[in-house]
Amino acid sequence: MLKCENCGKYHDGSYASGRFCSAKCSRGFSTKSNRKEIGKKISKSIKIKLLNGESVGWAKINFNLDRSNIKKICPQCNNEFEVSYYKTNQVCCSKSCSAKNMSIETRDKIRKKMIGINSGNKNGMYGKSPKNTKNIEVFSKKHTGKKVFNVRSSYEAEFVKRINRNELISKFTYEPKQYKVNYIDNLGINRTYQPDFLINDNEVIEIKNSWNSQLDETHIKEKYFRTQFPTITYKILIDF
Repeated sequence: MLKCENCGKYHDGSYASGRFCSAKCSRGFSTKSNRKEIGKKISKSIKIKLLNGESVGWAKINFNLDRSNIKKICPQCNNEFEVSYYKTNQVCCSKSCSAKNMSIETRDKIRKKMIGINSGNKNGMYGKSPKNTKNIEVFSKKHTGKKVFNVRSSYEAEFVKRINRNELISKFTYEPKQYKVNYIDNLGINRTYQPDFLINDNEVIEIKNSWNSQLDETHIKEKYFRTQFPTITYKILIDF
């Protein structure tokens, strides 16, 4: 094995005389010692050409062009604001004003686009429970999983306390994964849903307040659950 005189890597000597491992190292060796000096000379010559208005490859810079900030009037709040030369297409002074200035047609286009990108199994949270919303810690010896766990609302926390006092309930599971439901919402988007509680392996309890219980989404979930799991009793508790 031979050692390349340029990069120091070992090679089989198949390239040329064997001094270098490749054509790249062979060409670079002669300028390696004064590479920085050569680079400075090239950079200086390019700058001189550009200052004289000449083109260098694809680059041509007009150094006499005024690139100072541009003053504009925001069409939403009527305040004056400045944008840099490179942001001349900016219309509004802020993101909030830009959102307010957006037409209904543009909003609908963006909404439909985002729904298409993030809906159903395209969404990174598809089939998963949002863990960051479980912020109330509860305890129950009857829980089939961990005895200390987190629930999503004060209603659910209160229901766990009631389970602990109810002698007719021997065990329960919070958000049972085996009863995950695939359903289609009003917009025709594929979604997943997990019920709140499975009681004694034969009854599902969904905890809702009076407002949520009236939503179409709630009734759609119930309909799909009863269709997919006809042997399991399904109940919705409202403001208990």
